[in-house]
Amino acid sequence: MGSSRTDRSDRQRFVIALAVFAAISLVAGLEFSEDVGLVLQDTPTTKVGWLFFGWFVGGPPYALTVLLWLERKRFSKQTRRVWSILLPFWISLSLFVLPARIAGADEHFGTAALVGIPLSFGWLWGMFSTGLMAFIAGVSVLALSLSVEPARARELIASRTTRIILERLWLILLVVALGIALYGGEGKGIFNNGI
Repeated sequence: MGSSRTDRSDRQRFVIALAVFAAISLVAGLEFSEDVGLVLQDTPTTKVGWLFFGWFVGGPPYALTVLLWLERKRFSKQTRRVWSILLPFWISLSLFVLPARIAGADEHFGTAALVGIPLSFGWLWGMFSTGLMAFIAGVSVLALSLSVEPARARELIASRTTRIILERLWLILLVVALGIALYGGEGKGIFNNGI
């Protein structure tokens, strides 16, 4: 009983924090992206650094959220409380970059496009690995549920082995996406990383 109440309060805290941080990040991205980009241009970071930072915003927070949720019983209540605030903040940073992928980095970041273009491409590759992993996990769960009886499927889906396989696969996809984001260079089509 206490565990389910704690899980519910963790979920509520996470959702509320995500909604608040997402709204703030979206407004900040729409209103101040050029100003932030101009400040970031003055830092000693290269285009590869901005690609990495974009990937860092678009990929790992989702994987870490899933991993920490699956292993939540191993953490103290205080640790879960901290993560349920920090992870939504990290995830919400995507909404600072998202308008650049919709309207175009040149328009969204304006004169700070030197930072905005690689940042948005790195973010896109991080989000690609997250979306691909969500698809793979969904197909895996569907295949398990259709291939064996329902009780056995639930057991397999909830098993530690299944979680470990999916976690490791997600980490591999994140690393591959990072490699493509950083070293895709000036290729054409899908491997163009904005440099």
